[in-house]
Amino acid sequence: MSTVAPGRLSPAVLKSFEQAFRSMCSGSVRICDCGRVFYNPDERAWTWDEGELDALNTNPKATALAYAVEVVWIDGKEYAMDCSCWHGRAAEIVALISTHRTEVAKFFRLERERLAKLSATFPDIEAERP
Repeated sequence: MSTVAPGRLSPAVLKSFEQAFRSMCSGSVRICDCGRVFYNPDERAWTWDEGELDALNTNPKATALAYAVEVVWIDGKEYAMDCSCWHGRAAEIVALISTHRTEVAKFFRLERERLAKLSATFPDIEAERP
């Protein structure tokens, strides 16, 4: 049984998804895949090119944050953590995982076994050291 309604995540599930898929890399400016710009205007924390901060402050697609901009990676795309455009795709992924828990667990078990067999074919570099 799925723990998520289609298209919507509870705050707790969204937080878990963010923690799992966050890039662990933050910065002063990030452009979300949807085109929105998120930035932290703190001039003490970042070095700005001349006119760069003014351009961001007047950009209607830009949103100023009081903290560094973080991102999540989904399907090879970078999304600003503070943008909500990726929440629908996250809900689809969570629904898939929740609905197919046994299959997902089996997949990871099979992959672990396959990779263990493959790694056994690699030379033991440590053993070859003099």
